[in-house]
Amino acid sequence: MNRSLQKVSNNKSLGFICLILFFWTTGCKYGTKEQDAKAIDQILTFTQTGPISKAQNHAIDSVRNLIGKKDIARLIKFYSAKSFYQADHSIDSLNSYSDSAIALFNNKSLIEENKSSYFEALLLKGDATYLEKKYSQAVLYYLEARSFQQKNLDYCAKKGLTMRIANVYYVQNRFPEAIKYFKENYELELNCKSTSTLLKQFYNIQAVLNTIGFCYERSNILDSAGLFYQKDLDFITESRQKGKLPTYALNDAAAIALDNLGSIYLKQGILDKAEKLLKESIAINYSGGDDAKIPPLIKLANLYIKKKNFNLANILLSRADSILLKKPSTELQSRWHNAKSDLYNALGNFKLAFDHQRKYLLLRDSLNKDLIKVSSINVEKEFANLEQKYELQNLEKKDVIKDIYLIFIASLLLMLMIILLLLQRNIKQSKKNHQITKFHNLELQETLLKLEDANQNYARVMKVMAHDLRNPLGGISGIAQLLITDNQLPANEKDSLGAIKSSADSALEMINEILNAVLTKDDEKSIVKVPVNIQMLLANCVSLLKFKADEKNQKLLLSEFDELTANVNKEKMWRVFNNIIVNAIKFSHPNSTIIIDVKEEDKHFLVSILDNGIGIPPEFASKIFDFFTETKREGTSGEKPYGLGLSISKQIIEAHYGKIWYDPNPAGGTVFHIRLPK
Repeated sequence: MNRSLQKVSNNKSLGFICLILFFWTTGCKYGTKEQDAKAIDQILTFTQTGPISKAQNHAIDSVRNLIGKKDIARLIKFYSAKSFYQADHSIDSLNSYSDSAIALFNNKSLIEENKSSYFEALLLKGDATYLEKKYSQAVLYYLEARSFQQKNLDYCAKKGLTMRIANVYYVQNRFPEAIKYFKENYELELNCKSTSTLLKQFYNIQAVLNTIGFCYERSNILDSAGLFYQKDLDFITESRQKGKLPTYALNDAAAIALDNLGSIYLKQGILDKAEKLLKESIAINYSGGDDAKIPPLIKLANLYIKKKNFNLANILLSRADSILLKKPSTELQSRWHNAKSDLYNALGNFKLAFDHQRKYLLLRDSLNKDLIKVSSINVEKEFANLEQKYELQNLEKKDVIKDIYLIFIASLLLMLMIILLLLQRNIKQSKKNHQITKFHNLELQETLLKLEDANQNYARVMKVMAHDLRNPLGGISGIAQLLITDNQLPANEKDSLGAIKSSADSALEMINEILNAVLTKDDEKSIVKVPVNIQMLLANCVSLLKFKADEKNQKLLLSEFDELTANVNKEKMWRVFNNIIVNAIKFSHPNSTIIIDVKEEDKHFLVSILDNGIGIPPEFASKIFDFFTETKREGTSGEKPYGLGLSISKQIIEAHYGKIWYDPNPAGGTVFHIRLPK
């Protein structure tokens, strides 16, 4: 028997040696061919000052099969490019590419041979989990990258890492720690060689100076804040004199810096200087849209309240409100209500002052709730834990024999436990089947409850992140639109800019849908219902959508009905009506008519929206209200669908204890019905 075992062992050893020789002799084919390398590098070179277009994404996909399996550096560049593209399109795909990047380093020798690439893979995975709102996991990847960099890479390698850690402290409102890392990042930007474009370098340096100033301002260290805002303005002026950067980028940066410096003078009571700077900021045409003018308008209004120029203060606040209606922002709306409260207090209208102060506090409470979710992460503690982990790994390397003994003993104990459990199971199985089933049911129920709570938390964090992405995407769209109007640009470049703008607009629309897509249990409980005139609500919705219908020469007809009042949440119910009517416009043919009808029942009322469009195939019936449904189709004029509107509507209607369904229109098209209690 021993000879047989020895023979098997020898055969396995021989097979293992042959396998090693095979990989050694064929390893060359896993590298990248020299003639392909230059083309691959050219395609994988991209900048993060703007999104990757679909054409660029296809080009990136085309080189995947040309990259050798052992060419770790180019594989990491490929996954980075794909992740950057998917960040604007699919978080699931983004996670898939970041996981693939980490999976490349399946043994320590690969990490040792590709230290820089492994460092980039850790950052890539951290970014993916950060965008997924899993902040604790993101911090762990960032801190692991920091620990790895300190032990294996040079000082300049951590340039991107310090900015990421600084941002974590920043969103936690831990400004002293954020300032430390932002300053370190600023020194790295100045002293380390950069492979980025001049525009990207300008954005990086300008942004970090401005953010340091903002951190000091939020910490109420106004003198230091003013110094960094002025340093930012000086840097912008110096860059403008060199004449190598586009004017729009310089103007955008100057508008923000002037606004922030004006804020410091306002807080210090130097009103004349503050007024001059805030007016200069407002006068600049910001390429990303008028929403950048909201903060200086509110600050200038506060200044005029101090000067008792109430009429001018009210005009500025009205101007800010008109912009906020187009581009809402919880943060800016809270500041607007606070300024409005101050104005009415100064005018002696204490009732209106109280109303605006109440709205300010409600919005501020909402912002503080979101902050609590992020503030629980203790970065330094997690880093200390990682350091301890690496120390333990070093100790393990020095005491290999001890580890072998521990593993051997643990294996014996594990085997003994398994044997005991199997014996116990065989002896008592018939007596305890019912108890085991009951236990598993309770355990499963508890797990499901925990998963449900976790999903609710992720939904809330997703809303915050989607909201924060809207401003940069709006900036991208605005910049692209501005460049399109430049008559000196060639037609092919305008086409590319058009594609960029279209992608940004689509991403913005998707984000707006996501912000309204997830109705958590807390949202359901906090829905405030008030008596709402349904006739006026529908009329307002039809009026706002008339222009969209006019684009396809369609008519929106709202039937006449008696005045009807129902207890609903006005904003959410407007969203439902808007979603259904927009779908009717999207899937109806040009020159058609869309009818909105209301019928009052005993304890309910029924809203029906009828179109003569392309209709809904019977096979889609069970999936039409799914979140990100697979039944998405383009509109009659090529409008892009996102598969969110009906899912959002169903959540809102069910939260109102109502019902939504559809029937085929006998004349062609669809009739959507919404029944709600009065």
